[in-house]
Amino acid sequence: MLEIAVCDDDIADLECAVNMLHKIFTSQKIAYHIEKFMSANQMLENISRIDIGILDISMEELNGIKLGRKLKEKFPDVKLVYITSYEEYCMQVINEVHAFSFLCKPLEYDKLELQILELLNQLPDSAVESSGKVPKEFKQQMKNWIHDLISTISTRGWNNVPDMTLSILYGKSGLKDMNQLITYQYEADRMNRQWYSVL
Repeated sequence: MLEIAVCDDDIADLECAVNMLHKIFTSQKIAYHIEKFMSANQMLENISRIDIGILDISMEELNGIKLGRKLKEKFPDVKLVYITSYEEYCMQVINEVHAFSFLCKPLEYDKLELQILELLNQLPDSAVESSGKVPKEFKQQMKNWIHDLISTISTRGWNNVPDMTLSILYGKSGLKDMNQLITYQYEADRMNRQWYSVL
């Protein structure tokens, strides 16, 4: 699961960024967790793991640049995206903190989404896969399962389809779509269990 932290001392800007991030990660079907903070010190005191940091620059007590340095010391692999009203800081955060990107306020959804998608492509495969992204080989296994199911139905009829399969097909398991089914199968395989046992 990706751990994301957002820090901005303006509550409206903070909530705006968090809402956009929820929409982006949900649309990508990636497991994630977002923590939000209104001060750099609060963030440093409470964070134990972080993959992506979304930071404002102009904050009281400790500004976003100093916060970024401290985060990089503690979490060298963290990817930082700065969001601010002060464009003049752009080169400073890129050069000093090695920020992934810099976006200007007011925040625009399309620009944030583009940066997040680029950032996700730069994360190690293991980080994204453990966040719910299902590898291609498992999608292929599910296609094979569906093919076998159709073959069984067409050659031997519905009476020969296992109850668990019927339950999934009729939605009694609570599955919403095939992507969710593929994810369950992948998680089960990682635990060395039958794919339907995680339902």
